[in-house]
Amino acid sequence: MPTNREFECPHCHANIDYVKYRCYTSGREYGDAYFSQTTHRAEIVDQESNEHEIDDSHDYVYFCPECDEEVDLDNLTPISEPAVTPFRYDWVDGMRVACNIGASRNVLCVVTIERNQVYLCQNERSGHDCNDKKNMTYSWSLGSGTEAECRRNDVSEIRYLAALSNTWSNLL
Repeated sequence: MPTNREFECPHCHANIDYVKYRCYTSGREYGDAYFSQTTHRAEIVDQESNEHEIDDSHDYVYFCPECDEEVDLDNLTPISEPAVTPFRYDWVDGMRVACNIGASRNVLCVVTIERNQVYLCQNERSGHDCNDKKNMTYSWSLGSGTEAECRRNDVSEIRYLAALSNTWSNLL
C-alpha cells in the first residue's frame, strides 16, 4: 500500500503525511487533508471533513497533526527519499528492502533466512510461512533467493533501504 509523501513540520520537525485543517464557516468545518504522493510540494489531494459540505469559498487553515501549530503548505520541507543502491541478491538475515510482490507495490520487508531459504517478511501479502517473521504479519518465500527465483515468485524492483529511517521506526 503506497503512502502519502512526507513533509517536515517547521515547528516540531515531525515527519507528517497529512495535516489537520479548519475552515471557520457557520458549520465549523474541520478534518484531515492528505498530501500528494508524487509532488515535491505540499499539495492536498484528498480532504475528509466532519460531514459538512466542503465549501471552497472560505480559506482553510492547516495545522500539524503532531504539535497542532499552524503550517503554511508552501513552506513545508519534503523529506528526502531513502538512499537506493542497486540490488545484488546477496541476502542477509534482518536486511531491510522494499520491492513489488505481485500487484503490491513498494512493500517494506525484513529478510529472514531459514533452512537456506529466503523469506520477505512484511505486512501486505500472505505466502509461505517462516518461523521468524521479524515482528511482521506475513512472509513471502523466494526459495534460494536468486534473481530467477525472485522472478518466479513474482518479486521485482528490489531496493535496499537504510536501516534507521523513520519509515522503519514507525513500521516495527
